[in-house]
Amino acid sequence: MPLLIKLKKNIMVLRTKNACGYDEISNPIKKLTAPSIISPLTYICNAVRGTGVFPNRLKYAVVKTIFKKGNKQEISNYRPISLLTSFSKIIENARLHAHIDIIYWYRNNIDFGLTQLNKLPSL
Repeated sequence: MPLLIKLKKNIMVLRTKNACGYDEISNPIKKLTAPSIISPLTYICNAVRGTGVFPNRLKYAVVKTIFKKGNKQEISNYRPISLLTSFSKIIENARLHAHIDIIYWYRNNIDFGLTQLNKLPSL
């Protein structure tokens, strides 16, 4: 499946109730603006694939505490959560599926223990 279609699919399956990351852009807004943001996302994803470097700004997270149960005055009754931007999740998911595609390709093209390296798909 082409990268553009994978990215568009990843945007459309985002949960709409999740909290925003540090960029404060909600998932419903990302879904509405998908036709406009898909091209820059494709460029970023291809750059990540080409260089092997994930952008530092997409690694930032907002850490919040969530109350578990018990006495609210005790710090041990809270757990931390990290809110990443959805853009990083979209790109990571596309990278994951690219790796899965490669694994399936290898699995389906093994011929008596040897692979056809001249037909190796690109990431």
